[in-house]
Amino acid sequence: MATLMHNDRLAIYRFHACLTCCGNPMPILLVDWTDVRGQLRLMTLRASVSIQGRSMIVYERTFTFAQYNSPKPHQLFLDELAITLP
Repeated sequence: MATLMHNDRLAIYRFHACLTCCGNPMPILLVDWTDVRGQLRLMTLRASVSIQGRSMIVYERTFTFAQYNSPKPHQLFLDELAITLP
């Protein structure tokens, strides 16, 4: 079941992004790295949009700490983010 959901994760993010961004033709996305559980083994790169003062996640992807802040994960993240945005 988890594998099937993983295959559709971009479609799920696309649906969620449409719900959160379709009312705003030019949403301002906030993109930031964060560590998973404070152990610095996995890092999450997350794009969110501010709605009524609250941050709503539009897309996120997890990378290993070795990939933190390097060009390849940034480009992969931006390519997949572009697919998810309406």
